[in-house]
Amino acid sequence: MCHLAEETYSFARDIVRPPSGRFSVFQEQWDQTDAMWDNQELASEWDTVLRIRDAVNHNIERARQDKAVGSSLEVDVELQVEPGPLHEKLVRVRKDLKEACIVSGMTIRPLLGADGRDHRHEGEVVYSRDLVLPLRRRGVGQSDEALQEDASAERCRVVIRTASKHKCPRCWVYASEGENKLCARCDSVVHRSQ
Repeated sequence: MCHLAEETYSFARDIVRPPSGRFSVFQEQWDQTDAMWDNQELASEWDTVLRIRDAVNHNIERARQDKAVGSSLEVDVELQVEPGPLHEKLVRVRKDLKEACIVSGMTIRPLLGADGRDHRHEGEVVYSRDLVLPLRRRGVGQSDEALQEDASAERCRVVIRTASKHKCPRCWVYASEGENKLCARCDSVVHRSQ
């Protein structure tokens, strides 16, 4: 990779920035971004998205090993979280979260209590994992144990189950109401283009 970076730099050096007298890309400095791009709220939202995506991927991998699913698109995700700031944040980023996890469905429900009822259908295979998510960005080197002691952290249960709908033949997302029928999104795109 270093040779590719050096070769690319040798051709683009004068285009990218004025001549600096440096002979290697590894002698250059990182570009400094404007402070207006430092959006802590957005960074916090994406930190949450990435942590949930990791938990979803962990559960999907368990399901793959058990041969319950083959692809992440064969999965619907349910996030169980107590009403509050974390719930509001997840509702705001739900569409991005669904796309980042590459799953067919994403629902957000209240965190279930000790009664154990989890909206499971008979014979359905379900994988779940509990997370503790901070309301603010995790500090460098902050462990999950430290988050559990953090008063601003909230619990979230990530539950995956096999998708309940049919596979759309156009986009492959399990969002179609019938076998070999387009999902609502693809149907609107196809009709708009005609």
